[in-house]
Amino acid sequence: MSVNGESPAEQAGLLMGDTLLAIGDQPARHMDDLLVALSRDRIGLNAIMRVLRAGHVQELKLTIGARP
Repeated sequence: MSVNGESPAEQAGLLMGDTLLAIGDQPARHMDDLLVALSRDRIGLNAIMRVLRAGHVQELKLTIGARP
């Protein structure tokens, strides 16, 4: 829906219009999948985020952060 400024997603290079496919080995089919991939026990860990951007799959490096 949006990319918050100064967020780990923005720092990783996620843009409005990107479609999130997966974080690490976790597919992101539903919002619950995203919440599991970003759970508290994963804060500070590095992960690869796969996104669909302009018809191409891209991988972005992400450090998982705490949600506000």
